Amino acid sequence: MTYSERDVTASDWVAEHQRAKDSGLTFFDFMSAMDLGDGRTGVATHIMTPDASQREMLTVELAPGESLPSLASVYRGAAWHEREAHDLLGVRLSSHPDLRPILAKEAVPPLRRDTALGPRTDRRWPGLYEPGAAEGETRRKRPKAVPGINQEWLTPTPAVEGGAS
Repeated sequence: MTYSERDVTASDWVAEHQRAKDSGLTFFDFMSAMDLGDGRTGVATHIMTPDASQREMLTVELAPGESLPSLASVYRGAAWHEREAHDLLGVRLSSHPDLRPILAKEAVPPLRRDTALGPRTDRRWPGLYEPGAAEGETRRKRPKAVPGINQEWLTPTPAVEGGAS
């Protein structure tokens, strides 16, 4: 069994996948996209032979506003994965046959770090223990910010019953 990982450029994205397919890696397993911060986006694909004896992970990092050529002409199964990446993270794909939204009907991609998620900022932590509280401590002190959100997204929170500290 052989496995390799390679970083490629956006301009070589389709050519590298075509090369891999021509060498026998004909099964498109998955594509994943991730927000790397500062407007950068990472995209990774996993391709392999039908018997999984050879596998390859190809990754690309996109600069803010940079688009990625679609792999739908090489691997038909990539079309849905690309739609999902476009829908949820705003990955810009050139020459894609159909970029209709799958899940998110909002204008902004919901999984980007710079997208405010209302339910995360408007609700108190639902658990008995506050995040970071000492074990056994059940009394709520002051509502804490949810990790990973910007302070300017927060709305004023009403005082918590049981006193303040």
